[in-house]
Amino acid sequence: MIYLDTSFLIPYYLEEPSSRAVETALKNAPVGRLCLSVWTQTEFASTLARALRLKLLSEQAVSALVEALEMDIEKAFTLLPLGAYEFELASRLLLAHPSLELRTSDALHLAVAKRHGAEIYSLDRKLIQAAHALGIPASDGGLN
Repeated sequence: MIYLDTSFLIPYYLEEPSSRAVETALKNAPVGRLCLSVWTQTEFASTLARALRLKLLSEQAVSALVEALEMDIEKAFTLLPLGAYEFELASRLLLAHPSLELRTSDALHLAVAKRHGAEIYSLDRKLIQAAHALGIPASDGGLN
């Protein structure tokens, strides 16, 4: 499985310098292998809400982006749940490895990927480094 964190997912839906490369990486991924978590979905919503507050996106654009993600979850992405196990594992990762300076959100992404044996695709170099330190496969999906 290939787990998409929020930093990798956002450029697929919002125009950013990495958007074309992310799109290519996702289209080249093996069919049925892409996944994200409900946490990624929540962070996606947070990004859209911020863009709405800053008037960078209209309500119609946000609605269209939410619908696009929901359609992709239905057709191409597996949506992984987030439960007590993932929160407990994230807590253990935070406490056992303080030198990694993990953020809570990153610890949750790592916990989900670890539980499901997934490789993380991320554009966050610090998250990728932490994943490697924890023995979790991670990369930028071949973008660099």
